[in-house]
Amino acid sequence: MTEVVPSSALSEVSLRLLCHDDIDTVKHLCGDWFPIEYPDSWYRDITSNKKFFSLAATYRGAIVGMIVAEIKNRTKIHKEVRTYLGG
Repeated sequence: MTEVVPSSALSEVSLRLLCHDDIDTVKHLCGDWFPIEYPDSWYRDITSNKKFFSLAATYRGAIVGMIVAEIKNRTKIHKEVRTYLGG
C-alpha cells in the first residue's frame, strides 16, 4: 500500500527524475493506482527513453506519486488534441 502523505508535509515532498532503478517500485505502485497493466517495455521507456519526461514525487525517500509525459513532435499529435494546444 502506498504511504499517505499528510498535507502538512508538503514541504518534505520533492521531485526527481525516474531512473532505471525505480522500475520495480513503479510497477508495484502502478499496479496499486491504475486499473490497467502496462507492458515491461513501458516501464523501461519511462525510466530511460528521452522521449519521456518522467518525474517521481518522493516523501522521505519513497515514491508517492509520478508524472509521465511523452514528448512528441507537434505533427505526430492527433488533430483533436492539437486544437486544445492552439494549433
